[in-house]
Amino acid sequence: MDLAVIISFIFFCVLKKEEEFRMILKIIFICFLIACLMVLYQSIFGPFSWLSDTHLRGGFIRYASPLGSLTILGSIVCYILIWGFDNKINKSNIFKLFVFLIVLTATALSLTKSAVVLLIISILLLLFVSLVRDFRSFINLLLALSIFSSIVMIIIVNNDYVLNYINTVLNFTF
Repeated sequence: MDLAVIISFIFFCVLKKEEEFRMILKIIFICFLIACLMVLYQSIFGPFSWLSDTHLRGGFIRYASPLGSLTILGSIVCYILIWGFDNKINKSNIFKLFVFLIVLTATALSLTKSAVVLLIISILLLLFVSLVRDFRSFINLLLALSIFSSIVMIIIVNNDYVLNYINTVLNFTF
């Protein structure tokens, strides 16, 4: 029997309050965030021998996360970003910025096509939700993304290694 079905059944039987459910979401969110941080760690200090083997994409190393295969990070990027921006799970704007930077970096370092696509979709979804809920938060988010994108573009254009890396990420995705 599938582990997800068993865990879902246990959660259904045990969790009675919304706060208990949110606590489980926070735990899963933290585990996913740790996985992103471990991809960042591997890019600086080298791969962990106990994770799945690293592979190359476009001449660059693809790092695995402790969640399983090389591609698993791509399927959880949207959850991390959306949960990280949920005010009921995370109220700190500074922590939201930290989550965004970690997820963006881990997405680029994983060189996973699905991670790049899901990152774009989740950003668009966050913009749409903020537009529907509160126009002021939409403007703030749009302004923050514009400033951040401008800074990232300046860094990319002025660094040949980063430019080649981003070209590899985008060329193998689209």
